[in-house]
Amino acid sequence: MEGGSKVKTLNFEIRGSIPDTIFLVKNNESTSVPLRITRKTAARFLLAHHALLPPRSLEGKNGILNFFKRVGCIQFDPINIVGRNPELVLQARVKDYRPEMLDELLYTDHRLMDCWDKVSGIARVEDYPYFARHRQRMCERFTDESKTEIRTSFELLEVIRREGEYDLTQPRSRDMIVWDWGRPVRMERAALEILYAMDKVGIAHRMGSRRSFDLIERLVSKSILESPDPNHTLEDYHDWHVYRRLGGMGLAQASATEAWLGIQLMKTPERKASLERLLQKKLIMQVEITELPGKTFFMRRKDLPLLANVEIKMKNQASFLAPLDNLLWDRKLISMIFGFDYTWEIYKKPHQRQYGHYTLPVLYGERFIARFDPVMDRKKNQLLIKNWWWEDSHKPSRELQKALYDALRAFMTYLGASGLLLTDVVKSNQGMEWLERI
Repeated sequence: MEGGSKVKTLNFEIRGSIPDTIFLVKNNESTSVPLRITRKTAARFLLAHHALLPPRSLEGKNGILNFFKRVGCIQFDPINIVGRNPELVLQARVKDYRPEMLDELLYTDHRLMDCWDKVSGIARVEDYPYFARHRQRMCERFTDESKTEIRTSFELLEVIRREGEYDLTQPRSRDMIVWDWGRPVRMERAALEILYAMDKVGIAHRMGSRRSFDLIERLVSKSILESPDPNHTLEDYHDWHVYRRLGGMGLAQASATEAWLGIQLMKTPERKASLERLLQKKLIMQVEITELPGKTFFMRRKDLPLLANVEIKMKNQASFLAPLDNLLWDRKLISMIFGFDYTWEIYKKPHQRQYGHYTLPVLYGERFIARFDPVMDRKKNQLLIKNWWWEDSHKPSRELQKALYDALRAFMTYLGASGLLLTDVVKSNQGMEWLERI
């Protein structure tokens, strides 16, 4: 296709430069006809979909809400090395991001809420009715009052109803129970986790690693709580959640990966059936990547306008991604498209790690160029870079050094770090001279 051409596709028209490797599907063609793109176009589309082309292009709390509207949820993890996972996700996308922005949206404005989606995560409050099946499943799971933790949860629910917010600085007993990951925890901790899983309570505040819980009806509006489940059948629910998860990834394969976790009563056969129904409804489409023959991917049709404009040229900028960033949910996909292999090594024993305890990928333009191991030294209020690994052995250009300098300054501002500390290993690393100027 020639640049500047006008192509009618689906229910809208795309104007402007169309990548010559894209073969667009017409309205009257079969839903099985795939859209074909190059790996470069797929990479640019994924970065644009995840608000990383360019990074830090969203603004304020409205920018955060718009990002959630596109991807559905952000995965939550409480480990705080240089911020928790949701904060790391947002600092890469939101200009002048501060953790207070997310806290306000969660616990003051109540526009977002802690929830279970892929796993523990954060989503828009409007999505609450769609997770009725998860709540039902949890309520059915925790019914045996002969178990002390379940009996304690119902007792604790009445305490919260009567006395208000509750956190684990208010333990009523010293009883312990072996809980998630085989760890012993206080009985009240297990009881609160049960109530939270059933959506009887929600998180009212986070204070560092401490959570304060309150009745869900005090945190979510009555109109939303009383809204019926929009999905009348299990198939309706599967289609909704698969479509939502495609939005969380941008591109996905049908095969089982960690990226498909959390969809109730769904395994590979149900997922493939749902994808077929969504194809028949013309809500999604198949995608083939020319350099990856024999592999089929899926994307939402509503994202086609974004795909059609990914060839727009812009200045390369750098950013640092979270270990559980939405873009990295399917790491096999990232390896295929970007040639970047990433493993979060935090749960590996030190002698088993190839890199570090909490390494962050470094993105520059359309490429993953490095990874580094940062730690926020809160006593000194300084950011420590323990190590840095380039993907290729090279001396970075002046433009790359400038982009990395800007990204690191933005990262330090997000953390509130007053200075930068470097290990001797980093100082001796070729191509790291730009760090001396921070």
